[in-house]
Amino acid sequence: MTEKILTLMICFGGSLIQGLSGFGFAMFVMFFLPFIMPLKVAAIVTGMQTFFMGTYVVFKFRKHIDYKIAMVPLISSLALVPIGVRLLVFGNENILKRILGITIVSISIFLFIKSKKEIKIKTNVKNGIIAGSLSGIMSGMFNVGGPPLVVYYLYGIKNRLSYKATLEFSFLIRSMMIVVMHIVYGNINKEIIIFALFGGIGTSIGNLLGLSMFQKINSVILHKIVIALMFVLGTLLIINK
Repeated sequence: MTEKILTLMICFGGSLIQGLSGFGFAMFVMFFLPFIMPLKVAAIVTGMQTFFMGTYVVFKFRKHIDYKIAMVPLISSLALVPIGVRLLVFGNENILKRILGITIVSISIFLFIKSKKEIKIKTNVKNGIIAGSLSGIMSGMFNVGGPPLVVYYLYGIKNRLSYKATLEFSFLIRSMMIVVMHIVYGNINKEIIIFALFGGIGTSIGNLLGLSMFQKINSVILHKIVIALMFVLGTLLIINK
């Protein structure tokens, strides 16, 4: 029972972060869950929570989704996930994890330095492919493909609600694919369902609180939160063994 309560608390923390900033759930949860359950179980539980949480958020903000902007990075992301998986299988896990962490931290530092100036990213095909491809590879390796899409949408979409809705829509489609694959391969058993149910309670509460906070903050504060969160989560990847 202790593991179930801890799962609830961890998912609460991750969903609070996700609800507030638009990303960070998987990176936060996958840092802590492997301490109380096998890595494979943690990855599946995380994918299920991301799917359930994304379904609610996408439905709530469905009118604000910019499908036109989302399509190119989303397709690129889904296409490049297998490459990330191959890198994980054949590469050195610790080295790859540190490279990812350093990359994310570097992006956050760059955005912090440039934060006093207005940063604009054109939502065109080229940039969409770059953001989506990086996100797909990073997702395939460690399920941490949020940062490239966050940067692309945050600085390419002016409306906060559209940023949130479009980002969550992209995460939802990807997590849906992952959950379906686990179902097809028979990876979801009674133990995972129980963990997912407890996690779902924490995820639901944290997500609702995070969303209420998100709707009250302005764009400047949101940008600062995202930059700080990327730095912290990137650092966690570097130090996590």
